[in-house]
Amino acid sequence: MIRLIGAETHRWVARRGLWVALLGLLAILATMCWSIVMATRPPEAAVVAQGKIAYAEQHAYWVEHHAEEEAFCRASDPEAPADVCAQPEPQPEWFYPQPMTWDSATSTATVGASTTAGLFLILMAASFWGAEFRSGSLATWLTFVPSRPRVWASKMVVVALAGAVVSAAALLVALLTAWGAVAAHQGPDAVGSWVGPLQSAGRGVLFGGMMALVGAGLAVVFRSTVAAVAVPLAYLFAQGMLGVLMAVPGFDRLTGLLPENNVQAFLLGSYAYSVPVQRRTPQGFEIEYVERTISLGQGTVYLLVAVALACVVSLAVFRRRDVTE
Repeated sequence: MIRLIGAETHRWVARRGLWVALLGLLAILATMCWSIVMATRPPEAAVVAQGKIAYAEQHAYWVEHHAEEEAFCRASDPEAPADVCAQPEPQPEWFYPQPMTWDSATSTATVGASTTAGLFLILMAASFWGAEFRSGSLATWLTFVPSRPRVWASKMVVVALAGAVVSAAALLVALLTAWGAVAAHQGPDAVGSWVGPLQSAGRGVLFGGMMALVGAGLAVVFRSTVAAVAVPLAYLFAQGMLGVLMAVPGFDRLTGLLPENNVQAFLLGSYAYSVPVQRRTPQGFEIEYVERTISLGQGTVYLLVAVALACVVSLAVFRRRDVTE
């Protein structure tokens, strides 16, 4: 088995198309890192000065009028919730853009690098398998190693390891960029704890391996790189329709089953979202938004089930289908 894994590793490294995909991943990763660098920069002095002037004006108005405006609101609708009529005191940071904090920068870097690498790894893994079907080399390889489960397992091991390595490299670049940008623009004291980012990065490495397995499984089932890539693309096009359904009361529970939400829960540790809920009131029906959370456990189980399904189906198809079709 070790020799098979070594041979498949050599095949992976020798494929030029995979190196081209890595260059594409690097280009998108560089764009994301540049956006993090720009977002962590403090606003210019002129922007801050204008914001302070606007804040002073709004705060003076609030001091003079907020009590009477709250009283007028309560008199107009005595049954209105207290927060509806509340007039919060203006804060200076409302009036000029705030630089991205350490937590925001590392979260953006982790999710951005993991999901970008994951999408490219679906393509790369599908291409790795698809080229074998397209060129006919898989049929030749099976004459030397007749055990299809061993051939399938060796390819999947290489695909998963390559996915983990690519994701680890992408996450390393993204997190180092976030650290350097925050330290340079806001000072070393603005750099927070590394515990959360490193935990998320570890899950991001696992996510890369999972996405590579999904891409490989789709390629085996459809015997085509294009077909395997078309599945996630079709989902991206369907997201618009799903977004409309999520806004309809009664369909809100489907939000917790969307792949992108469970991916964020897995990468970040949890994911909170709001859903519309219809309530009966004395005045009739009204819609209010309720916050729900997808836990790390739910996101993990969701991804493991998806990966296991892709692997089991692909192995079953590979064992029975004629590879020369």
